[in-house]
Amino acid sequence: MRTPSSRRGFAALSAAATMLMVSGVSAAQPPREVTPFETDFLWGVASSGFQSEGHAPDSNWSRYIASGATADPYRDSVDFTGRYITDIDLAARLGVRVYRVGIEWARLQPTPGTWDEAAFGFYDNVIARILAAGMRPMLTLDHWVYPGWALDRGGWRNPGMVEDWLANTRKVVQRYASRGPLWVTFNEPAAYVGTELRTGGLSVEEAPAMLDRIAQAHNEIYDVIHRHRPDAMVTSNLGYVAGAEAEVNQPIVDRISAKPIRRWPADRPMRSMRIRG
Repeated sequence: MRTPSSRRGFAALSAAATMLMVSGVSAAQPPREVTPFETDFLWGVASSGFQSEGHAPDSNWSRYIASGATADPYRDSVDFTGRYITDIDLAARLGVRVYRVGIEWARLQPTPGTWDEAAFGFYDNVIARILAAGMRPMLTLDHWVYPGWALDRGGWRNPGMVEDWLANTRKVVQRYASRGPLWVTFNEPAAYVGTELRTGGLSVEEAPAMLDRIAQAHNEIYDVIHRHRPDAMVTSNLGYVAGAEAEVNQPIVDRISAKPIRRWPADRPMRSMRIRG
């Protein structure tokens, strides 16, 4: 049984995640002088699949919208599926070096055990265009969206969700590891949990299990990626919440911190910058 304090913690997580999604900014004052960035710093742009692609397949989020769990209309978003060529070219003209996109599970696997080759073909073309434009792809494996059939099985309430998630992401890694992308396993896991709480995808009592399963999935696909590319760079990005980091992000950090990270060279100063897109 969860203690009252842990229940309050996950309720606070939901509130903080909502605040993070609404504000997206920090109240910290910018420094008067900005130290120049190293030449290998990777400036980039980012999008998520469901939020940009349009023509959405059946998923937890298409159902949340249809049920009124969120007030945001969808229509066809900004139609990245029809405009990706010009969008990528515009990003290249900015001079950025990384283009981040989501690889939508709901689009790739419309039914259990069945993958849509045409959907893979779309992402083949997107990644090829990014590379041809002189940028490096960054691929997000989960940006809070999963197939409707996975929701029917209970979503992240379901202990089998991890293996269902891995069955898809293993195929994604096998297909795209040779293209040398940067990898994001889960976008902002704490906000993911908070959003599922807010939309009714799970209860406060079930939130810790979702976080455990996300961590398990992250750790397992981390190893899969590195079996394909030992030099791969893999992360799960966090959304910084000023004054609440210990409550919001530390639980997932603790669960995935056993995986090694690249050591920063001792003779170079460490800088940290968080870019939200």
